[in-house]
Formats: sequence, structure tokens, C-alpha cells
Amino acid sequence: MKKATKKEVMEMALLMEKKYFNLVWFARKTEQDYFNPEIRKPMKEVFNEYKQEVKDLFEEDGDFHHGFNSGCLAAFRMIISMMEYGVEEAVEEFPFLDT
Repeated sequence: MKKATKKEVMEMALLMEKKYFNLVWFARKTEQDYFNPEIRKPMKEVFNEYKQEVKDLFEEDGDFHHGFNSGCLAAFRMIISMMEYGVEEAVEEFPFLDT
């Protein structure tokens, strides 16, 4: 098995950042948001793409899953920031959890 190139690492980090961004964004929605047609459509898209992960948010241990997703988002953003801007800036921004 060969090592990943920097380009492959960056591509994977960007894919995973998108996934965990979407899951954290979804978890932060309120009950009122479910009735807003502008928000409902992207929520449905996230649900359809990550069905099990979204269902996990509504289980008894949903807080654990939301925390895990938030940690993943922060970690992948740190990797991306290190590769784009350097370690110092990535450490300063960590944890960056805006959605």
C-alpha cells in the first residue's frame, strides 16, 4: 500500500470537512427551521446523503454523535488550514466550528 500524496490528503480532508460541516450544520437547526422551505431543502439533501449519521443525532446518545461530528469538523479544518496557511495559523484558528 502506497502513502498518500499531499494532494490526496488535501482532497480527502476537503471531502470529510464537507461531510462534518453538513452534519454539524444539520444538528444546529431548530424545530422552526424544519418549517422554513429555504432551509428544509438543504436539510433534506443532508439527510439523504448521510441518513445513518443524521438518525444517530436523534438517538439517546445524540449529543455524543454531535460532539464527535464537531470534533471531526475542527480536526479536518485544522489539517486544511495547516496545508494552506501553515501550522501557526491553524493552531490559532483551532477549533473553528462555524457553519
